Amino acid sequence: MSEAKDPCILPAQPKSAVQTGSRLSGFRRYNPLTMSGRIYDLNAPDLPAQDHNNIWHTDRKSDHVLVFVHGVLSDSRGCWYREPTGAFPGVYWPDLVRDDGRFSNFSIYLGGYTTKVDSGRYEVSDCAVELFNGLRDREEGDRARSVLEHKTIVFVCHSMGGIVVRYMLTNWPWRFKDKRIGLALIASPSAGSPWADRLGLLIDYFDQEQVKELKWGNWRLEDLDGRFRTLLHDKGIANLYGAEACEQRFVFDKKWFRPLTPVVPKDSAGVYFGRVEMFPDTDHFTCVKPKDKDDPAHKFLVAFAPQSPVAIPPPSSRHSLPNRNHPSRRRFPAETAAANRSIGTSRSTKRATPTMK
Repeated sequence: MSEAKDPCILPAQPKSAVQTGSRLSGFRRYNPLTMSGRIYDLNAPDLPAQDHNNIWHTDRKSDHVLVFVHGVLSDSRGCWYREPTGAFPGVYWPDLVRDDGRFSNFSIYLGGYTTKVDSGRYEVSDCAVELFNGLRDREEGDRARSVLEHKTIVFVCHSMGGIVVRYMLTNWPWRFKDKRIGLALIASPSAGSPWADRLGLLIDYFDQEQVKELKWGNWRLEDLDGRFRTLLHDKGIANLYGAEACEQRFVFDKKWFRPLTPVVPKDSAGVYFGRVEMFPDTDHFTCVKPKDKDDPAHKFLVAFAPQSPVAIPPPSSRHSLPNRNHPSRRRFPAETAAANRSIGTSRSTKRATPTMK
């Protein structure tokens, strides 16, 4: 029986695009026995299955592709999806990009890697191999090309996704050297995150190697930083360009609490490509969940994706990685008080030390 003849279904309301943030549209299916009904959203995004990565979202058979790469303890579904609130629908960022005419020449690929609380010894290097294999391999069926067979590849990276992509580029630069590569690094802790240090006991309990590598000034991050700077300076990938952005505040924003350090501070998120853009009123998770086309994250990507490669200054003229003892690691009042007491004790001891004759 067709939908028009079904007495239990009322005519559908006019659809409204998800990216406009308009009210839900759909149909109401009534139960004749209870005379009650439920709204079914016709605009609900078609989300990938949980933990399902390295799949095509939209293939336009073009030479240009956007590759979304999620962060730690996330996947291609949860990282980019803003849950529905009130009368407004959920928004999936890849859908927003697909429906934006300014990206009409870009295909969209959902890249990723395995990252869970119990990932154990599965390190960033393993994640890079998994992502690279996904970009290299062709899917079964009528799909003619893999991601690596496109001329322009723009990586949209959140959090550890940026570290995984930079690791991949430094490991296999020859596979990207003849391409135009863009790196949109959003809240990516190039120098580490102070919160990875503060949660050290919990991380050690689960023996989660990926989060261990995100500790401030971790030697693996410093090694990757050196290799990536060399890649930029030597133009190992000649047409590589990038931009960096970060969140504004910590995940919990309560007026009666003292402001806490963001998960990825600005000086860790902005290291390689000049001025770092801060997305207003965002935390580490909402900074990659735009609600509409006017959201700062979406505007950032619109301005970034089509631009031409820029010249990369030599390492000597660029900022170095923030020191592991940077003040951004000491934002808790208890930590600051302990540090002040330590300094005061040191100074008083020095003054009280008699001069030897």
